[in-house]
Amino acid sequence: MVDLSFSGGGDGSGMIRRANYDGSLHLHWPGRLPQPRLEGAKAVYPEVLDGVDLALIATAEG
Repeated sequence: MVDLSFSGGGDGSGMIRRANYDGSLHLHWPGRLPQPRLEGAKAVYPEVLDGVDLALIATAEG
């Protein structure tokens, strides 16, 4: 089983947290993340850089 969560946006929050029986992994974004737009299993963070959207996709493996 994999426990996976994406940031809801804001300052200083972890971008991704993934955990399983072996341990956990936390990835951070250097700065403020906008509130994501949810599209099924995908979280899209608009304009994280000029003209760039960040898309994170949840899968069964994480």
